[in-house]
Parts: sequence; structure tokens; C-alpha cells
Amino acid sequence: MKNTIVMLIMPVIAALTVSAGELPIPRADPEPFFSEYVEGAASKAPGDLALEIFNPTNFPIELGNMSYVIEIYADGALTPTAVISLVGTIPPQGTYVVVASGADPILLALADQVEPLLVFDGNDLIVLRGLLQAKAPADRQLTILDAIGQLGNDPTPPGYWGACPLCTADVDLRRDPTVLYGDISLSDAYDVASGWLANPPDDWTDLGSHVPVPVELMSFSIE
Repeated sequence: MKNTIVMLIMPVIAALTVSAGELPIPRADPEPFFSEYVEGAASKAPGDLALEIFNPTNFPIELGNMSYVIEIYADGALTPTAVISLVGTIPPQGTYVVVASGADPILLALADQVEPLLVFDGNDLIVLRGLLQAKAPADRQLTILDAIGQLGNDPTPPGYWGACPLCTADVDLRRDPTVLYGDISLSDAYDVASGWLANPPDDWTDLGSHVPVPVELMSFSIE
């Protein structure tokens, strides 16, 4: 006998069939994640660095009061070498762009937050932490929402994750529009090819906008 279960999640229409006992547990509550990563060409300004965060929810998210932070773990560090407190608001289905203070003026003009502490290379772990929107306010605590890289691992040589041009050095990475959630594991090997698309290092035309593939519901069957 086959029973079909339809689960409402955030935006893609996808279907799969699984056997009883193999039922997947979908992540039904969307949270912000990194949607673009800019690590400028080494031959140009080394300060051309930026991170874009996407809000996949249908309501604005307030970032202030240390409710959302970016952590930098340089050169394989096990604890943050820099913590950036975000300020402002991410609109529903909108983005928030953090740009290094030493970046090109064109890049700075796209910033929602200009940040002197935003300093990283292709071998540094970058983590987004925030308060889970699915939790009641009294139960919220800073939780890993997304990560680029692997904790305690300095991939030197070559000095970056991935295989260039799809790597974390001298590149503009944009999140694949089919990605709906961040990578919340700091310990697993980091695979840039899983969820990112490579663009030329100084192509910032898309910075400040992110449109995921619409996914209203997911359905799957139990055999």
C-alpha cells in the first residue's frame, strides 16, 4: 500500500519515494544563510571582500544586539579570530551585504554594513550564527546557520577549499538557487561544488540580490 504525505515547507516542488523506515526529516523552518561570497582577485585590491546573507522567510529579520554574528576562524583556528556583530534588518526574501572597509568603492557602494573586521582568505572558516526564528524568543540562542569551510582545517597548500575556479580563492561564489538552507556542520569536509556557482572574482553585478528556485511544497511516498 502506498500512502502519500505532503509536507508544507518553504518555497520547490520535488518528489521522492522512500521505503518505510527511511523517511527523511525535512528542515521545515527556513533560516538566513550565506548567498554570495566575494574573495577578490589577488592581483587587485586584497581588501575586496564581501559576504551576502539571504533571508528566506516572509518576514523581516532584525540583526542587532548580537542576535546575528559572523565569525572568522583564520588559518585553521579552533576558536574565532574575529566576531562581527551585524546591525540593521534583512527584508523578507531579501539580502544583507557586509563589505570589508578596505574594498573597492564600487563594492563599498553595495554594502549594507561596512566592516573593518571582515578580513579573510580562501583558507579561513566563516560561520554565520543567529537566533533561530522557529524558536520562541525566550528559547532562542546563537546557533550555527551556515558555514564556509571546515573547523580546525587549514587547506594550505593550496590555500583554499575546492578546485578552482570553483574554489574559495580569487572568486565570486554565488549560492546555487536550489539551495534552501545553510551548511550547519563545521566538522565535515567542505565541498564548494555542493551548492555554489563560480563567477569571475570582480563580477559584483548580482551582489545584493538572490532569487532561489520557488519551492512551495515537497511530497514523498511511503511504500
